[in-house]
Amino acid sequence: MYLQILNAIGANMQDFVGGMGTMTLISSKPTETKYEMEHLDGSNTYDFPVIFVKDGNGNWKIKSF
Repeated sequence: MYLQILNAIGANMQDFVGGMGTMTLISSKPTETKYEMEHLDGSNTYDFPVIFVKDGNGNWKIKSF
């Protein structure tokens, strides 16, 4: 699934990040938060999870994308 998403994004990640689309909160815990990101590419819509975790210093990082 992620390979299809990355192929749709292409080599220019900056353009993708600029038009990331909607992120919807799915669940939230003190040290982990899950969103679903929706990206529109022409007539195609790609939905995939983005999971953030909080490290021991209180910094949020992407665990899975």
